[in-house]
Amino acid sequence: RDEELSSSDDLQTLRTELETERVRMRNIAEKVRSNQMKVAFFGRTSNGKSSTINALLRDRVLPSGIGHTTSCFCCVEGTNEEKGFLELPGTTERKSIESVQQFAHAVHNDKLESNAAVTVFWPRERCPLLNNDVIFVDSPGTDISPDLDTCIGEHCTDADVFVLVANAESTLMQTEKNFFHKVAQMSSRPNIFILNNRWDASACEEMELMEEVRQQHLTFNLNFLVNELRVVDRVEAQKRIFFVSAKEALQLRMQARGQSATQPVLASGYRARLQEFERFELTLEECLSSHAIRTKFGEPARAGMHVADQLQDSLETFRQHVEKLRVECEDHCRDARENSIVVRRVGRERVNQWTRRIQEMRQKARHQVANAMSEEIHTLWNTVTDYESTKGFEEHELGDYQQELCSHLSSGMGEHLGMSCASELSTSCVHVQEEMLDELNRLIPATVPPPSRTSISRPYFRISDDVDVMDLCSDFNADLRFRFRFNVGMLFRWLTGGRAGGRQRGFALSSVPDLMRTASVDSGLTAQSGSQADVEAQSEALVQKVELGVQLASATFIQAPWLLMGVGALLWKVVGTKVIFGGAAVYGVLYGYERLCWTTRAKERVYKEQLVEHVTGKLQVMVGFMSNSSSHQVEQHLESFKNHLDDELSKTQKTLDDQQTAYRGRIFQLAQLENNAKRAVNIAGFASTGFRKFLSELDSTAEMGSMHSVSSPTEHNGVATLAENGLPEES
Repeated sequence: RDEELSSSDDLQTLRTELETERVRMRNIAEKVRSNQMKVAFFGRTSNGKSSTINALLRDRVLPSGIGHTTSCFCCVEGTNEEKGFLELPGTTERKSIESVQQFAHAVHNDKLESNAAVTVFWPRERCPLLNNDVIFVDSPGTDISPDLDTCIGEHCTDADVFVLVANAESTLMQTEKNFFHKVAQMSSRPNIFILNNRWDASACEEMELMEEVRQQHLTFNLNFLVNELRVVDRVEAQKRIFFVSAKEALQLRMQARGQSATQPVLASGYRARLQEFERFELTLEECLSSHAIRTKFGEPARAGMHVADQLQDSLETFRQHVEKLRVECEDHCRDARENSIVVRRVGRERVNQWTRRIQEMRQKARHQVANAMSEEIHTLWNTVTDYESTKGFEEHELGDYQQELCSHLSSGMGEHLGMSCASELSTSCVHVQEEMLDELNRLIPATVPPPSRTSISRPYFRISDDVDVMDLCSDFNADLRFRFRFNVGMLFRWLTGGRAGGRQRGFALSSVPDLMRTASVDSGLTAQSGSQADVEAQSEALVQKVELGVQLASATFIQAPWLLMGVGALLWKVVGTKVIFGGAAVYGVLYGYERLCWTTRAKERVYKEQLVEHVTGKLQVMVGFMSNSSSHQVEQHLESFKNHLDDELSKTQKTLDDQQTAYRGRIFQLAQLENNAKRAVNIAGFASTGFRKFLSELDSTAEMGSMHSVSSPTEHNGVATLAENGLPEES
């Protein structure tokens, strides 16, 4: 919303309107401020503008003649001196009145530019109109000056009366009409007179035809003043249209003053045309004197009042718009402040929840990896039995066989751990990240851009890479010597609870520790003495003593034959010879059978059993390490994502704080702008009141023909402010 005010179409329109009205007010102020009445003469080239002014001055002062004569603007003012003089633009040096032909004549080499203005001072006693502080402005032809708007702005916008000098031998041209349309736009309802000059050319025509031509010109002139320019009504317009011959009027007046030695040749009806010119002169004098109040001050004041009312309405609309923006900014600032509080409070709670969730995910990952490893250990024997070597099992090539078997185990374990465990962990991490990001997005307000979902990443767990079966079996040594399952040691282990034969070559007394532990625990609970740790320690010690006794007994029977013979003699005395020889025969048959079954396939099976037992022991040791490593990797990945979300929370907090600062600054600017707009509305209202008061005084004193009892509209402070400076610049 920062650029809404400056880019608003309404504001751009208001700016243009203010600038236009400011120019109009300045023009009105200049016109009102002037103590002189200015009469500007316009028309096409050679229509007789200079001749008309010369007739009013009663002498050939300004250059006149056929073709393009006047090259620049000529301003004629009154002076109390006996002789007239000339001043060039930008200087106060006086030059002779005859030099005007040098500087203002279009065919002279020293002529001035068309937008320059020569000031001619003429004795007031020789021109009655100049006694009333009237200035005549002669202009180049409207069809000559290429920069017409500039000329109007520099010399004519403050004119009180405009005289259109037309050629009676033709109708009004579109060039003349366009010029006065621009005059009407730049001045407030200008006073316009139309002189149909060179009317003496109609003297050779019949009276009836002359009246028809006169009526035709009158109709065109009335339509131009009333319908096109809309500056006067029809009745008043008829009083401002004249049919004259400026050349004849000048000749007759110069002859009356004795300035012409020869008798001028005049066409018939010249006296009527002279009377028409005198009527124009009288009407112009009345307009400049008896109607001076309404002409000079009335219309500008009404125009100023209209401008002030328009500005007041526009500025009030603008002020309401600014007030609406300020209220909206205050609402946005309040929302940003409340959102900042919520983000700060709830954000910390979310971070703590994410921390607990990460710890839960870590424990889940540890158990998941441990369970996967346990399943791999339980299925290890099945994996080994599925393996069939392409080269067969040879004792002298155990290295190659072991390498192939380890590769088979690695591929099987890697496939299961990679597809099940690692993939599930990655999916779980992604799911947790999505939940955390969704919770953050629900917390972030709509005024702040949400974090991108591209920040979610899928971790890669290489659990199977940590299980190198080849490395685990680097210290494995197989024992493929033949061992009879029913030898004395084996029988003794079987009798004492061990497992004879099978895949276990050592003493498998797994049941003994359980029984001893149970007995120890029961004894400890009954005696109410010792801790659980002491009971377990005593159980382990007892198991070790039993296993040691079994080993000693087995070694004694094997290494002391005489002892075995003694036992045999004792049995012979007790059970008899037949039983002994029968048992020996069965024992020998069993021994022979096992010896015959001790083939390469049996050796391969024993080899696999020993390898599985070895790998199982190593994997059981690695379960804790691998589960902790994977859980730590999960924790690191989620912690990194949590830190990223924490940074996003900090950025959101900073963005909301920056928004509050920006809104406060914007509110301050809008408040200042609103106050300036209020001041401008008050100034415009005060100006409008001043104009109305002035017009009321003007109406009451207009009939007196005096301005002494009426204060100038620029004396009112609001009007003066609008006239001098327009509206305050900051508004």
